[in-house]
Amino acid sequence: MSPTIKHVDFEIPNWGEFSQGPQTWTSGTAYADAVTAIDGLLLYLRMNEATGINANNLQYPTTGHGTYHPNSAGTWNGGSLNQSALTDDDVANAALFNGTSAYLRTDYTLPNTGSWTINLWARNDGQTTGGSSLRPLCACPMASGAVGDSNASSGIYANEDDSNAGYIHFQIGSSSTSATDENFSDGLTHMITLVKDGSTARPYYDGQALASFSIGSLAMALPIDIGGAPTQDVSGSRYFHGLIAETAIWSNALNASQINNLYVAGNNS
Repeated sequence: MSPTIKHVDFEIPNWGEFSQGPQTWTSGTAYADAVTAIDGLLLYLRMNEATGINANNLQYPTTGHGTYHPNSAGTWNGGSLNQSALTDDDVANAALFNGTSAYLRTDYTLPNTGSWTINLWARNDGQTTGGSSLRPLCACPMASGAVGDSNASSGIYANEDDSNAGYIHFQIGSSSTSATDENFSDGLTHMITLVKDGSTARPYYDGQALASFSIGSLAMALPIDIGGAPTQDVSGSRYFHGLIAETAIWSNALNASQINNLYVAGNNS
């Protein structure tokens, strides 16, 4: 049976009931075409807005989106929109998170059963404090609100570490792995992917598969946050400093070929 995904205000019946349907973007690009061509797409936040506080869900624009925080009078006070992200790629614009207060809260939470995929592009602009700390790029906390190591949250994190400042940490529930061999401090924008394929997690970096790991039981219950976890942390707030764009979530496990095709589309459009 397909898992159930919950909206903040109402329950979406079943991921398996969504079909691709007609496309909704108005200025389609090769990368957007590649994203929306994959079946099971639920949430697609390009994060390329020029103004405002809303990140629009291009796949289902009337049933969910994200809101940039903190904000006032229709303006995002925690970062900058419409920033140049990948000058040589099709992923041209992104949201810049300030590393101290900025985050984007979505209307959705990830299911604890079944399969799903998170895919995004991000650039590490240097974190604001030292020491060991996970900074959420895209994370769905457990019911208690905790994110990070030893907690049943799931997501993609930047790891700020005094000895190795700048690598990606992947976590699903209490199971995790860190891509310490992949440089996330090079000033470049990278495509980062986390696949939950039943009881197996399959992380990818720039379209290339990393070592998979087994998953235990999950207890996620809160909305997905992008770029920060303002209150969803047992040890204090965590915020990411850098660019994030093209966050997409599918209700199924993308395969290696699909993920590589997304990376190629982002680099050669």
